[in-house]
Amino acid sequence: MAPDGAASDEPPVAEALFVLSREERDVLLLFAWADLSYEQIADAPGTAGTLQARLRLPASVRAGTILRYTVTLSNPTKTTVVLHPCPGYSEGAYASGLVVRRSFALNCQSVQAIPAHGHVRYAMRLTMPQRAAPAIVKIAWRLNTPTGPSAGRNVQITAG
Repeated sequence: MAPDGAASDEPPVAEALFVLSREERDVLLLFAWADLSYEQIADAPGTAGTLQARLRLPASVRAGTILRYTVTLSNPTKTTVVLHPCPGYSEGAYASGLVVRRSFALNCQSVQAIPAHGHVRYAMRLTMPQRAAPAIVKIAWRLNTPTGPSAGRNVQITAG
């Protein structure tokens, strides 16, 4: 880029590419020159879309308490998945008359990448409302990327 607004010898496209991050340039090149769809780019090796998610949670939780569970993100590919930019995630509890949804940033300070064929576990907490009636509730978790991953399991809410 030319300093102080002076004319540049570089074409405008080259200037625009220069200011993009490496990840943004990669996505643009895959879309424009490799003719991949956004879904194909999201599922490309080394991207979060290739991860798999699994939940481990107790069989029951009392209304008005905190459900403690773990999410395991596994990388089934031959390529390390770098968590940059750090994705967010959404979690929720769903039953008749009950909807609890929250979104957060994933903790990428402690885990910045998931190696090929590796996995990482995250401890999660979700508060069950005091007013929740005894019922079977669907717990859902999703990495906030175009293609997931996501996972869900059922848990029994008991009287608080």
